[in-house]
Amino acid sequence: MPPEPDNIPDAGQAEEIAELVAKTPDTLPLKRPATPVFVPATLPDEPVEAPENGAALENPPVERPISVPQAESVPSQAVSVVAPVAPEPVSPPAVEFSPPPHQTFRASLTLELRCATPDASIRYALGAADVGEDGTLYDPAAKILLTQSTGIAARAWVNGESGPLALAHFEISQPQWEKKEPLDQSDATPHEISDQRALEGPWKLAAASVRGKLHAHRGGWREDAFAHDLAPAADGTYAIVVVSDGAGSAPLSRVGSNLLCRETLAHLRDALTQSAPLSTDAQELRERDLPLLRVVLVEAARHALQKLNEEAAKRARPLSDFASTLLILVRREWNGQQLCAALQAGDGAIALWNDDNTLTLLGMADHGENSGETRFITTVGMEAELPSRVRFSIRPNLHAVAAMTDGVADDYFPEATRLNQLFGAVLPLVENGDAPGAALLRWIQYEKKGSSDDRALTLCWRDDAAPQPETVTEETSDGHA
Repeated sequence: MPPEPDNIPDAGQAEEIAELVAKTPDTLPLKRPATPVFVPATLPDEPVEAPENGAALENPPVERPISVPQAESVPSQAVSVVAPVAPEPVSPPAVEFSPPPHQTFRASLTLELRCATPDASIRYALGAADVGEDGTLYDPAAKILLTQSTGIAARAWVNGESGPLALAHFEISQPQWEKKEPLDQSDATPHEISDQRALEGPWKLAAASVRGKLHAHRGGWREDAFAHDLAPAADGTYAIVVVSDGAGSAPLSRVGSNLLCRETLAHLRDALTQSAPLSTDAQELRERDLPLLRVVLVEAARHALQKLNEEAAKRARPLSDFASTLLILVRREWNGQQLCAALQAGDGAIALWNDDNTLTLLGMADHGENSGETRFITTVGMEAELPSRVRFSIRPNLHAVAAMTDGVADDYFPEATRLNQLFGAVLPLVENGDAPGAALLRWIQYEKKGSSDDRALTLCWRDDAAPQPETVTEETSDGHA
């Protein structure tokens, strides 16, 4: 029963009240002023507190119509007023984990935190026994990515009130890489290979290739390949390097990559050995000799592609079964400087490292129209593009050149800004040891998360650091300076 009012209206006041009520409609919407105030007895079943110093309510009551009795039902006595009642704090329910923790997950887990109260905020801490309001705020859009076994503590908050602590431990098993021998022993290739040799003058070479962790785990063959040799011409010696990466989806790509390297090298060695001397005049070199050198590189690639077509026909297999990339690098001395020519079809990288610690890329990794779709020398239309893929550079201070498959290049993406790290790591190993090939083979087996492809890397470097001429001539794909 409500308390008795302090002041009872006289008969005249009661008459005025009855008259006012009689003129009022059955329902009267409650109009909220600019600064909401508490209206006693408006919603007795949902009491709210009046804000201090006139501030707006953080969660104002919902406007509802007020039923007003008819005039004849209003007693002559004043209506009693119910005093406001402070609400009891309501704690949100416990946080739920999705998926639940009672299972073992493989490699990684995308974890979702949920609370039955829609406007609750959730905070969590990994590897902790509790979490407070200083914990990490959960983002429902991003969720939580777990890549290793860990515990998690989580709570929900609503209007400063926290819910119960939720604890869970998620067990994530990491895949163990295995090394399996291929079941198909035809066209076998070594799982790892390395080489080294002295080149012309102060130049040396080291090369290495290894089977990637993924192919080893699945019992596949190494699909990367390389080849190298010297071609002594009338006026100097050409150093030749060829690298190829067989497509993982092509069942005979190891055959394709090795055949491309072997046939390209043979054609280049013969053609460059019989080539005419280069002009010592820069303009004549640009206008006559470099275009001829472009033709030699293109013809070598086309020759190798033709041999690959013949191999496919002989085995009665489609050319796509042999899909592989092709990277060609030719280097020689010209006027006391180093002339480099390159042709690239597919991904990987060909890079020049200079004495002033600057990097030059000859060719760029190319892909198809869709992201991750690699193109190959065997791709339809690639043969017609070959002339436009030749690049030249003449360097007075060249210190090293490298050609590599994407198993190495992708770990240094973007190559234009990160391949300097590769030269910085590898050059001290090959320059300061008696077995640079073996040193390169050890290095190329580095561990990097997410890197499991076959790898091939060839490196040529100048063994002495004698000063070189200061002038430099750059050649572009069209042969102009």
